[in-house]
Amino acid sequence: MRLYFCYALIVLICYLAVWRPLIMKKVFPVISVSLCAILLAITGFQEYKWQMVQVKGTEAVKAVSLNKDGYLQCQRFSEAFFDIHTTRLGSVSSAHPNRAVVNYEECLEIQDWLAGNKSSATPKQLQALHVLTHEAVHVSKEYNEAVTECTAVNRDHLTAKAMGGSKQFVQEMPQRYYTEFFPRMRSDYILAGCTISPEFDSIAAKAKTKVKTS
Repeated sequence: MRLYFCYALIVLICYLAVWRPLIMKKVFPVISVSLCAILLAITGFQEYKWQMVQVKGTEAVKAVSLNKDGYLQCQRFSEAFFDIHTTRLGSVSSAHPNRAVVNYEECLEIQDWLAGNKSSATPKQLQALHVLTHEAVHVSKEYNEAVTECTAVNRDHLTAKAMGGSKQFVQEMPQRYYTEFFPRMRSDYILAGCTISPEFDSIAAKAKTKVKTS
């Protein structure tokens, strides 16, 4: 919706600043053009920040999943407004296996985190970054939720690094999530014995197997 609003403002500015004075020979509408330009600048900047979340998030999806075609798509407000049938924080569909979808609220948290110093995170920001990691693991073609969640915990540092987190945050994020959130996950999301250890990283295990058989 915001992107279309930007397009509409550009068309309106062209009409007011070019068509009316040059073609219709009317007085240049200084106030109207100025107001439209201000609205375009504000809305355009907000859209730019939203697109940057997707750009940085796509880098994280690729780093976590080892899938060069993987990418992040943030849910738009209009989509979230009518999405009343699910409480999922993110998803990867069989129709678009390379696309990690993260919901609107989580993307807002990631946007706020990117605007900070990236050396720490609020609980909500931490959860949002982990949701991105979780969906990125699905992009690697891992669909078992318990295995995915455990792998995500072990690859959260890759998301933090790809998103520009400080060295300290990159080191702290997996342990923080494992301590603060993992114990409260639904039973079908908890793999027996899961801990922060390379042996619970299904993506790394598949990569090693692929190297050995090639």
